[in-house]
Amino acid sequence: MSYLLTLPWSPSINSYYGITCNGRIPHKFIKEKGKEYRETVKNYIKDNNLELRANINLKVTIQLTPPDHRTHDIDNNLKSLFDSLTHAKFWQDDSYVKELHISYNPPQKPGSILMHVTPLDF
Repeated sequence: MSYLLTLPWSPSINSYYGITCNGRIPHKFIKEKGKEYRETVKNYIKDNNLELRANINLKVTIQLTPPDHRTHDIDNNLKSLFDSLTHAKFWQDDSYVKELHISYNPPQKPGSILMHVTPLDF
């Protein structure tokens, strides 16, 4: 079985996570933009009945359509995207992604991410 997901453009890792120090011990937290994105992905997964908790090896192909012409690192959105999918229970953990292909489309507002997820036989 294969899955095709169309998700909104994800926040960069710097907009998703923050670090604060409690004394000398740093703590990672999810910023407001990150919380909003997680909720959006969670609702998408729930509305499309995709709470799979997949725990098999996966191949993921991603087409990124950025919202603007700024320079975007191809890997900068992946952590927030994958962590949001884990939180939404699409897969058990992103460590099951064993093959990954990423490409860019020309910019188009509001930006989007098209993901094709298939089981990987090995």
